[in-house]
Amino acid sequence: MEFLTSALKAIPAISTSPLALIGFALTLAAWVFAVFRAKRMKILLQRLADIPEADRARLIQLELGEILPARISAQQWIRARSHRYFLIAFLALLITVSVIGTIAMIQGAENARTADQERSRQAQLEEKRQAVQRKRDTLESRLQSIDQSIAYQEDEYRRGAAGLVYAPIDQKDLALQIMQSAAKAITDLKAERQELQKQIDALPTI
Repeated sequence: MEFLTSALKAIPAISTSPLALIGFALTLAAWVFAVFRAKRMKILLQRLADIPEADRARLIQLELGEILPARISAQQWIRARSHRYFLIAFLALLITVSVIGTIAMIQGAENARTADQERSRQAQLEEKRQAVQRKRDTLESRLQSIDQSIAYQEDEYRRGAAGLVYAPIDQKDLALQIMQSAAKAITDLKAERQELQKQIDALPTI
């Protein structure tokens, strides 16, 4: 039963290869047949003690459908057959264990390769994520710098506007120049800010 349990547990792994599955099924069938016949021989051998010598050949023919050779006794023939079936069962067991072991090694190697590929994929994703994050940080830092520059130019514009209202007449031209320069700088900075924001929005999410 332990052998059958191990064999049945191996079926999912073996089923990935049709040829391996067919070979496994045939080997398992041979093992079941050999074990069944060996046990039947054992039971028959126990029954022979209660059967007259003259009737034993007839019993074997009825039970197994085989004719007992005249040169060998019933006990010797049954023991020989039992040894043959045990040998078949052992060979089937050996082949099945070999198949299971081979499949297990192949599956282990495949699992290891898959795990390596997954680790490599995760490493590449992490590298891309870090690269995107670095670019995002750079753009956002530049965005903050532009916001500070816009705030400064807005203060300059208000200073020029105040000068235009309250400064002496000979300084009003200077105040107007300050306003015009600040207004142009604000327009350029806002355009640059808009372009930076587009670049940030276009960054992939990883």
